[in-house]
This record gives sequence, structure tokens and C-alpha cells, in this order.
Amino acid sequence: MEVVNAAIVAAYGSATKPHYGFSLRAYNRRPYQALVDALARDYVLEDSTDLNYEVAFTYAVRGQEAHYLLLSLVGPFYVLYRSFAEVKTPAKQLDTEEGKAIVQVVERHGLTRLDPIVLQQRTCLEHRAGRATVLMTVWEALFDYSQL
Repeated sequence: MEVVNAAIVAAYGSATKPHYGFSLRAYNRRPYQALVDALARDYVLEDSTDLNYEVAFTYAVRGQEAHYLLLSLVGPFYVLYRSFAEVKTPAKQLDTEEGKAIVQVVERHGLTRLDPIVLQQRTCLEHRAGRATVLMTVWEALFDYSQL
């Protein structure tokens, strides 16, 4: 979690008074373009990133199977799953040859996959909801804060 929290502070500028503008700058820099190009050689990619709710590039990766890949704009972290319902479940869905091949390509580019248990842990990043302050989960801080 130390690595995740350090990436959060570096990206957001602060854990207690975060600046969300970094996501557009990171998106425009296209830090994962070499990875995207490598995947596009073997798969059809569809970018469905929505910076209003996400802090990650979101791709549908289609070959013989469909996978969904989120590449965090906060740091070199990713999640890969077969359907949105499987995001917070164990990674059994990646046991196929195609799933394993996608993981190999992504990890060759230096990204770290986060498992469902880590995604549910609380980070240092604060979110204010009215008078209450809650700590965002790894999932919310690194990938998708649409449920806040």
C-alpha cells in the first residue's frame, strides 16, 4: 500500500486536498501508448475512457474472448477482467490463454496488476461527502470514482 499511496500523493498533489486536473494532463500525455500499440497488433481495442468518472484509460480488448483493461492514470497499475461484475472477484477469469497473454504484454510494459483484495483497501486519499470525510478505496483512487 505504500507504493499505491505514494503514487496517489504524487498524482493528486495531496491526499487531503486532491487536485483532479492531473487526470486530463496524464490522459493527453498518453503514457501507455507503447502498450496500447503492442496490444493493438493482436487484438481489437476500443477506448471507452470517461474522465468525468474514471482515473484510468478503459479499453475493451477483443480477440477470441472479450477482456476489459483499465490502466491507471495515477501510476503504473492495472486491472484486467472479463466483465464488470468480475472486477472485485478473484482473477480466475484470467486463466485462459488469451487472458494470460494480455497480462504478459501489460506486465512487460512495467505495470502492476492489483488483485480484488487490494482494490477494496482504503488509501490515504480523502473524499469529502458533505461534512463527512472518507478514505477512498484503491479502486476509487486509481480507477473509478463514479460511485462516490
